[in-house]
Amino acid sequence: MLPPPAPAPVEATQVRLRSLRRLGFITCTYIAAFAAAVLAWLLANGVAPSAWLLGPALLVSASPFALLVRNPVDARQYTMRLVVATLALPIVLLFWADSFELQGSATAAPAPVAKPTLDAQRLFHGAVAMQDSDLRNRQGPLLRAATFADGSELRLTRYADPQAAAAYLAMLASTFGGEPFNEEGRRALRLLNAGTASTLVIVEQHGADLLELRSRDKASGLARLAAQQVPAPEAAPLASATASATAPAGRPQWPFYVGACTFHLLFFAGLVVWGGSALTQVPALAGTVAVAPHALSERLCSLVRVSDRLIVSKPEADSLLFEVRIAGKRSHKITLRLDAGKLAVQVGEKVAANGAAPIDDDEASMGDFGESAFDASRPDAQHVWSTIWQATMIEPSRLTGVPLQLQPSSVLLPATYLDSLDGEGVLTVLCAIVTRSGWHWQPSLRPA
Repeated sequence: MLPPPAPAPVEATQVRLRSLRRLGFITCTYIAAFAAAVLAWLLANGVAPSAWLLGPALLVSASPFALLVRNPVDARQYTMRLVVATLALPIVLLFWADSFELQGSATAAPAPVAKPTLDAQRLFHGAVAMQDSDLRNRQGPLLRAATFADGSELRLTRYADPQAAAAYLAMLASTFGGEPFNEEGRRALRLLNAGTASTLVIVEQHGADLLELRSRDKASGLARLAAQQVPAPEAAPLASATASATAPAGRPQWPFYVGACTFHLLFFAGLVVWGGSALTQVPALAGTVAVAPHALSERLCSLVRVSDRLIVSKPEADSLLFEVRIAGKRSHKITLRLDAGKLAVQVGEKVAANGAAPIDDDEASMGDFGESAFDASRPDAQHVWSTIWQATMIEPSRLTGVPLQLQPSSVLLPATYLDSLDGEGVLTVLCAIVTRSGWHWQPSLRPA
């Protein structure tokens, strides 16, 4: 029986430390570049530099550096914090950028209140009855209607701007069947179905004012307009609406936000895939001589003779599949593919549940974080089906503590020790056999 080697986790720790620092620099560089791009977008769209513009952008850019300088003694916690920062901070930047009003935005600023065009006092002079209705406190217009001795009526509606008046006039034309009215130099819109008591119903637009005339015939209506000294409209009734429709639209914001979100999700997915391999690899034990592929394969397969909890099979000539038996219809499958050219073992992990009972309340809730608050009456799951591909970070201290003895074509390991391990523990034992045999351990997030 060969004595157990004295593996030192120093080299594995240094390799992981370099990968963790590289992940930190990638996170800091990406978030700073993302913040600079968002800031440049805001400045290019007319946002004036201010403390509210520069402060949050600089604060978000500097936040990852506080994580970078922390001691990565707990590699998993250190990695999780960096990954969460990479995912969340750019999204926070986009929400913050949306709080600014851009000058090139397609949403136009409210138009200033237009000055009155018609003289209301002169317009209604001589009326026998008059009524006012001020709806401005309800976001409506100022309305005044009057009746004259000859039975004609005038109604003045005053809007905040010519565009609002033109929009209402267009609505009247489509509702009551409007046609152009051009008599004695007047340009108006005649409403054909606006009422039965009046023969003539026309509406003129004077800037932000709409003047409606109702009379028994055309002659009396025109005489009333002349008597009240109503000037002829300066433009066609729908000129303001036409000008508003043909005005060039501002620069839309959605292409920037859609592009930024798409790029961010692709970058984050690529970072997770890269980290699943770079942060979990373990180098071969220093000072060991790499054994032949068939010898390493025999050593790995010899574990099946130590414990009945392992099922070992060979899907292909250069690969091994280990399935850890877990109670409750759950399995932890580990695929090892031997690359003799690189003296490396490519590792793929799949954790699956096939109709298993939930192991905790979160799994039984059948929802993501916070969903139970929206539907607390939803029943808990009784059986769970799931499949997860993962890459586990091997703890160097746990790797060193594996009581393993290597033989030329087998390994010696206490059966009670192997039976007490979970899926991650068995993975650590496999890593110990591989690295102590002079091979590199290289996990990957790609499905095996």
